[in-house]
Amino acid sequence: MVIGLDSVIVRKKGNDGSRIANTRTIFNIIRKDKGLTRTQLADKTGLSAPSVSRILGVLSEIGYINENVSPSNNLGRKTMLISTRPGLDYSLGVQIDKNFIRAGIIDLANNLVISEKTAFECYLNSATAVLRQVALIRDELAAKAVINPKKIHSAGIAMPGAVNRKEGIQTFSPQLGWSGIPVRNIAEKILKVPVVIDNDLKFYAYGESTKGLEGNPESVTFLYIGSGVGAAHVLDGKVLKGSMNSAGEIGHVKIDNPGIMCDCGRVGCLQTHMTEGAMINKARSVISTISTSSEIFEYMDQGAEWAVNIVMELVNYAAITLGILVAVYDPHLIVLGGEIIEQNDRIFQAIVNRYTDIEYTAIGKHCKIVKSSMQGKSVILGAGIAAVDLFLNNFNFSLPV
Repeated sequence: MVIGLDSVIVRKKGNDGSRIANTRTIFNIIRKDKGLTRTQLADKTGLSAPSVSRILGVLSEIGYINENVSPSNNLGRKTMLISTRPGLDYSLGVQIDKNFIRAGIIDLANNLVISEKTAFECYLNSATAVLRQVALIRDELAAKAVINPKKIHSAGIAMPGAVNRKEGIQTFSPQLGWSGIPVRNIAEKILKVPVVIDNDLKFYAYGESTKGLEGNPESVTFLYIGSGVGAAHVLDGKVLKGSMNSAGEIGHVKIDNPGIMCDCGRVGCLQTHMTEGAMINKARSVISTISTSSEIFEYMDQGAEWAVNIVMELVNYAAITLGILVAVYDPHLIVLGGEIIEQNDRIFQAIVNRYTDIEYTAIGKHCKIVKSSMQGKSVILGAGIAAVDLFLNNFNFSLPV
């Protein structure tokens, strides 16, 4: 019998803390490293084979794992591979940006079940209004995927700017026009589930490193170019956060004096040259009706010199940014993503070519630069997986009575 969270009754007798913690650890390993054997789980955890078997028995009875025969054709005893059972419980991953909301439903196996990007003017709108829209989107997605909304037990919400993840507060976001907003508290009242919030780049890096990369590189830097510019670095599987959770805010490095006014209130920030808004502002000096960067790319493809110049300025500053990140983090790999990179296949290669042209030191010669493989879904995946983490950290893995 498969038992969902709503049916689990935690035993009150005995001190099960250690066993429950071990069960949680094993389940987290299974959901992030699929297709493991019992022996591999014992090796990874240091637990005895009988202990692993008992824990897998609990997870099997709760309904959270499957054991399937390995596809190997070898004769003899069949190898059983253990994986997370999809479709039982879910989380919601959300990206709030200047003029859109992207949301998706993620299952316990870290799979994105369904997602949608919705145009919505979040800038200078209240957090309450934005999060009410998130609730509507959640219900629409659940209906499309034929999922009971009550099975969505947690939510992760990503947003640009400085975020105090521990306190659940959006400290300052120029892209949203928010400052000192208790987003987590507001979201939990509206969504009626536990919520984790963080900077979009932190969740972007978490989603990419958990689902988008092969080979588990030890040192990976992520550069995101969209309504803002930001970076994140993952070292040995952990996202570097900094003392105020603001590591990677490279878009607000001052490079011009004087320069263009940034939406953060300073003049000359790097992102005044390489965001969608920066491109549109420059394009409107030529054609006042332009409202999206995709229009600029269309003019570029038609050979309009002014559009080519705007795009190539972005390419040049993006290449400079790559050089800065390589010098600071010395990564094995850089992943480039964001709305600007997604819109035109030529932009990514142009940035890489320009970086190669201006890179003149031995630093970074070993560094590979790749385009995000997740088609803009990295942020909501990272947010949703973090929400699953939150759910499982609060879930008492015990057998029903």
